[in-house]
Amino acid sequence: MRREERHHLKENPLATGLQEFQVVLYRHGRKLAVAVVLVLAVALGAGGYFWWQQQRIDRAGEQLAEALLVLDGDMAAPDPGAEDAADGDTGGESEEASLEAAVEGLLAVADAYPGLRPGITARYEAAVALVGLGRPEEAAAHYQQVIAAAVGQLHGTMARLGLAETHVLRGDYDGAVELLQRETEAEESDVPVDAVLMRLGRAYELAGQDADALATFTRVVEEFPFSVYSSEARRKADALGG
Repeated sequence: MRREERHHLKENPLATGLQEFQVVLYRHGRKLAVAVVLVLAVALGAGGYFWWQQQRIDRAGEQLAEALLVLDGDMAAPDPGAEDAADGDTGGESEEASLEAAVEGLLAVADAYPGLRPGITARYEAAVALVGLGRPEEAAAHYQQVIAAAVGQLHGTMARLGLAETHVLRGDYDGAVELLQRETEAEESDVPVDAVLMRLGRAYELAGQDADALATFTRVVEEFPFSVYSSEARRKADALGG
């Protein structure tokens, strides 16, 4: 390059700026390349994590479906010919064993995937089955785990109602009343209020608090006149009002 041209470039702000920019790129090119590689690595890592998480959800769903098939098979209507099988209650023992197997399968899914929706569902269904087996203490423990894991979800609400039921089964009517009262006062609930009020009214009855039971059943009649529970609530209120 001739001396005059070099001198002209020095006086040309645009050319000077381009030269400086090229120097910056050269000096920081490696840093920029490393930064790009890191961004790509994070993006790929995130994609890999979501893929792995989806794989876990799919496996959990498959295992839950298998466990529910066992549970559904146990809940199916018994074979009419089973009554002629033999003397004794062998049919009842067989049903209990099948239900035990269903609970074992459901809890296996729940323990393997405690934070995923299939795992939460499995634990809830296991708790319901444990109530059917007459083991409310164990059911209560699993309901409480569901409540902790399913905050703001339908299973969390249903688990609270199930927990209240275990209190009733254990004769702790005050505990059941406290849980159900709290549920009726919730600002948002996935369960209809009239359904919760009916459970609360029955808990009051069992606790011998007839005045509170009457007020609760009357509330169902007055506030929910078209509810599927309105007829039963009216009968209860009439009986308690005497």
